[in-house]
Order: sequence, then structure tokens, then C-alpha cells
Amino acid sequence: SRFFDNPYAQGNVLAVSAKKHNIITLGLFNTIETGQAVSGQIALEELGLNDTKCLIYSDANQFAPQILKTEDYIRFSLKNMESDLISIAPIEDGFAVIGVTEYLATPAVIDSIEKNKKNYVICLKEQGTLLAFCEKEPSTIICDAKNLSKIKGQPSCGQYSWDEGILQIGTTGL
Repeated sequence: SRFFDNPYAQGNVLAVSAKKHNIITLGLFNTIETGQAVSGQIALEELGLNDTKCLIYSDANQFAPQILKTEDYIRFSLKNMESDLISIAPIEDGFAVIGVTEYLATPAVIDSIEKNKKNYVICLKEQGTLLAFCEKEPSTIICDAKNLSKIKGQPSCGQYSWDEGILQIGTTGL
């Protein structure tokens, strides 16, 4: 996980990162030659995320979407030849966007994120389930000029859910 560490050696993982908008995607790969499982942790500070809270999401479902503080760690565990893409979005003014969860690199399909006085406008290149953090429960979610209805659980087309800050919006088929 460090520049000069051997990713094939026992106890190491290959870790790479990329950034789109302000969202970091962290790729973790278990490439150990002996075929053993590996676990570890990465500090948010190691990724340059200082003095902020972040929403994190595991593409491999290692954990549910969650909020971490600067001093927290991203904990991971990978079996032989497993990988995970973890998306990390800093929370600014009570809001953060991860991206569309049906895609491998969740932020890749975000075209733009704009903040107006009271709203956020997010333009996507593709449809799916948009994952975000919204500190206060939204009063209205509009997608393609349609008001979405709130539900509990996983939203589908034309629906959204908000649970303790975690916001999911079903944009497929609108």
C-alpha cells in the first residue's frame, strides 16, 4: 500500500487512488503470492483528507455506506485475489455525493455537481441509484422535472430514501 512496498509480499495490498470532482476512489487489491487473506486500515489523513468528515462506500459491500471523521480509518479485509473500490466523498456544508452505485467507479458517471443557494443540481451521464449524504432530510427531490416519492429501504425508479443522512435516489428509467 506504500510506494516502495512489494504488493506481492505477505501482508501487503496493492492500493491505488484516483480523484473525480472532490471524490476519491481507492482501489484495494489482494495480490499476495501465498494466496492468503489480508486486512488492514488506511487513515483518511493518508489520502489528504484533513479536518473533514467523509461519506465512504464499498463497491464490494465490505460495509454499509458510513460517515468517518478525519481521525478514523477505512478498514478492509480481502480474501485471496479479491479487490474493492472504495469511494470517499468529503462532506461540505452538510452534503456529499458518492455517485451511481451500479457502476464500478461510482463517481465516473457524474457529469457535474453545482450548489445553488438552497439546492444541489447533479447531472449524471448514466442512470442508476445515486448515493449521497444529506445532513438534513430533503424536503423535495426532483429528477428530470419529476417529484420523487420518499420510501424506506432501497429506492427504485422515481423514489428516494433518506435514513440518518444517507440519501439514495432511484434515477433509472426517468
